[in-house]
Amino acid sequence: MAVIYINGISHSIHLDACLIDILKEVSLDQSRGIAVAVNNEVVAKANWQSYLLNDNDHITVIRATQGG
Repeated sequence: MAVIYINGISHSIHLDACLIDILKEVSLDQSRGIAVAVNNEVVAKANWQSYLLNDNDHITVIRATQGG
């Protein structure tokens, strides 16, 4: 097992987990208008399926909002 952080909250994961697995677990995989960064580097949505996570990775999820 490994520990990762999503927006500062710790989550336990299996060592072979990819980014999409974790986003599914927290119900963000189908969200529109989100950007995801791992350790302050943006990960393109096309790469979520293959991006493998490591122990102590910090994931930041940002939602786009409308307004003006």
